[in-house]
Amino acid sequence: MSIFDVTNDTLFAASLYQSSQLEEIANRTLYKGLQAFVDKNYADAITAFKQSVALTPTSSTGLNALDYMARSYLSQENTES
Repeated sequence: MSIFDVTNDTLFAASLYQSSQLEEIANRTLYKGLQAFVDKNYADAITAFKQSVALTPTSSTGLNALDYMARSYLSQENTES
């Protein structure tokens, strides 16, 4: 079997696996941000939320991270960022 003998199903399965791994990492990063948010450590929370959005910008995890990032900025009274 050659490297060029890859089927569409194989490519789809590999892509799906990579997507699920990114989603898992994004979820863990979101949770880390939520912990920092609860602890009122807004700078660390914002950093974690940005990382989560970067990993899965169009997923529900990414959207939740954006929401909590906005809340973090508002909690810092920083509406310019």
